[in-house]
Amino acid sequence: MTIACPECGAENPPEGSACAACNSGLEVPCARCGFANRVGDRYCGGCGIRLDQAQAQTPAATTLSAQATPKRDELRTITVMMADLDGFAEMTEVYGRERQTEVMNTVIERLAEQHSVRTFDGYIDKVLDGDIMALFGAPIAHEDAP
Repeated sequence: MTIACPECGAENPPEGSACAACNSGLEVPCARCGFANRVGDRYCGGCGIRLDQAQAQTPAATTLSAQATPKRDELRTITVMMADLDGFAEMTEVYGRERQTEVMNTVIERLAEQHSVRTFDGYIDKVLDGDIMALFGAPIAHEDAP
């Protein structure tokens, strides 16, 4: 037995949850209880109601979408600080990669914990070679963050 995809009509094995041809879902949530039923099922496997009756009893556009819609993200103004460690490449040649890593870890710890980043509720987002990127205003927002 195979399941025909409602979007493209491709035949799929019964154990799959997405169409192998178009990646559309092969499960239909019950409008009454939310149980994930297979495409083509006539009765809900969770509550036993006929699936076409469940759709008619519950206005899905209002009930399910209101429950399933996540809250909108909050828009914030943030400040991004980029810092470039001058002489980073030369430090590798002089100290070697291991010692350079120790020095960079110390610099990052001081920035993150003791100095400007921590003082203004920022956090270090990325460190790549001699570049450091810090963000201010998220997740902790201040009116004067910029």
